[in-house]
Amino acid sequence: MKINFTHIQDSKVNSMISEHMRIIVGKLLEYYPTIECILLAGGYGRGEGSVILLPNGRVKPLGDYDIFIVTNSRIHPIRFNRMIKEIARIIQVSPTFLSIEVIPKLSLRRLNCDISKYELKVASKVLYGKDLHSLIPVKKEEVALSCGFITLSNRAIMMSRLLEIVINTPTEALSPKQRQECMFYCAKVFTEICTALSLLEGFYEPSYAERAELFQRYFDSMKKLKEEVPELPRKIKEYTEIKLFSAFDKKDLKEAILEASFYLRVSFLYFISKYLGVQLSPDDWHQNARLMYKGLRLSFLQSYVAPILKRKKLFFRPLVTLLTLIACLLENTIFVARIYQATGKLYLRPLLSWSYPAAKTYIATNLAFFSVDVSKMEINPELLREAYNYLIKAYPCNILTNNTDWSDWNLWKKISRACAQSIQLFVSYHIH
Repeated sequence: MKINFTHIQDSKVNSMISEHMRIIVGKLLEYYPTIECILLAGGYGRGEGSVILLPNGRVKPLGDYDIFIVTNSRIHPIRFNRMIKEIARIIQVSPTFLSIEVIPKLSLRRLNCDISKYELKVASKVLYGKDLHSLIPVKKEEVALSCGFITLSNRAIMMSRLLEIVINTPTEALSPKQRQECMFYCAKVFTEICTALSLLEGFYEPSYAERAELFQRYFDSMKKLKEEVPELPRKIKEYTEIKLFSAFDKKDLKEAILEASFYLRVSFLYFISKYLGVQLSPDDWHQNARLMYKGLRLSFLQSYVAPILKRKKLFFRPLVTLLTLIACLLENTIFVARIYQATGKLYLRPLLSWSYPAAKTYIATNLAFFSVDVSKMEINPELLREAYNYLIKAYPCNILTNNTDWSDWNLWKKISRACAQSIQLFVSYHIH
């Protein structure tokens, strides 16, 4: 079956990615001989992937390959990681480029209401085996609103990585390949702003292109956002086209970084204010952090628990609250164990709270990114300190000295990287 992986009409691009898929499927079958199905999801599965066309004629894919394996077989994590590295070496990508999730067949009917699971159902391609899409029960209206918060927070992580690059190297001194990769990150900010706001306003569709078109129509209903940034639909359309057609030389990178940072901040404040029913201020991040923590510590997980109970016709609020509290306690216990496994440190602080561990680390991530005034490349010391205080509620980060300078870029990098590490640790035990 012929699959178009991008919007670019270039046979070389399709041919290369097809070869990658052939190699990935072959290796997966070596390690998992009883695979029922292999699915390609994400941008490449929808035909909306992005690439860089290099001067030497090679094609470099951007983002990641989202692969889902349906199998009842299990392999040891060490062997799993060895498989990832082997595939990455053969197709010449970083191991982090390969996002491979294993789902037992019986679990297909019990998948949670995450946006990735809904897209797996309606917007993924079968690379091998049976078509099992119909077994996935997740409906569009069940997708947790917390996914919008996660989506925007992940963009804050990526923009922090981008800032690390341009802090050390002016944009003019970057190689053409580096500039295109940085532009890709900027474009993704706008596509994911559209994702989060479409979930919030009820017009979400898996396709980047379709979402961008719908955003033009629904923007009038976002009155407060329209007053502040009336040009946002035009920006979303512009950057969506840059991403879809891999036109990463179309815009000045420095301008793109400033725009991505500004619109991410504005959209984040709008999303959280409406999602939690609170009023966040662009000038009082101490209060913003307090309101986010109060609102997200249970609602983060409740938005996953409630649809599952509704699906089983067991929904009533006391049960939702009870199961959410039990789930938070379980998640904190697992997170403590994972921290010990990864760092050798027995860090018990997460157990002192009923709140969801990811809520704390995602709040810290956003505070760290928003502590940077990108237009001046200056750090807000109070906001960075706030980020640190929320991070250590869930994750060990012993980087302070007697003379800690909260405006220091090296300190900002350490805190930003610790935030990313804590989220990566959290995500890893939800995959395999």
